[in-house]
Amino acid sequence: MLRYASSPVMNKYVLIAVLCLVAGSLSALTFVLASPAGQYDLVIHNEKNGTVYVQQAVSEGDMLELSWIHSVEKTPWHEILQVESGHFVLVETRFQSFGAGVPHTKEGTVKVEDDYVIMTELSEVIPVYRWIHSHHVQFGLELNGEPLLQTGDIPHHQPVEMRLKKRW
Repeated sequence: MLRYASSPVMNKYVLIAVLCLVAGSLSALTFVLASPAGQYDLVIHNEKNGTVYVQQAVSEGDMLELSWIHSVEKTPWHEILQVESGHFVLVETRFQSFGAGVPHTKEGTVKVEDDYVIMTELSEVIPVYRWIHSHHVQFGLELNGEPLLQTGDIPHHQPVEMRLKKRW
């Protein structure tokens, strides 16, 4: 059996090591528990070169509305997304004409109001939202009803990705 010599100096170092370990563990636990629940960074960037166009704090339940003019139908299109569990959830789509590229088999409720076809209760989870940006479609992005991004904020014909990153 091995025995270790005990001395006041050795006991002091052991005590200091234990205290450092406990303090470090408490600090890590505090950091994890204090990080904001349901807080994310909305990041919109160039998918090829990584250029960040927008980095904005968002929370669970925040609403994003993307709008543009459909390239074939030449009519307005709106998609409303909600921040939910670290993803985007498509909750509503509005458009004026039912033609090229319009989903016709989506789940949800469909109604016509003020010359718009409105699809609601979609609950489609979108982990990452991507598009090719165009200056010819009057693009806009609002966060909770406030403008966040306009057509000229992103270079023409660039691959764009919008995602949520957990805030720490």
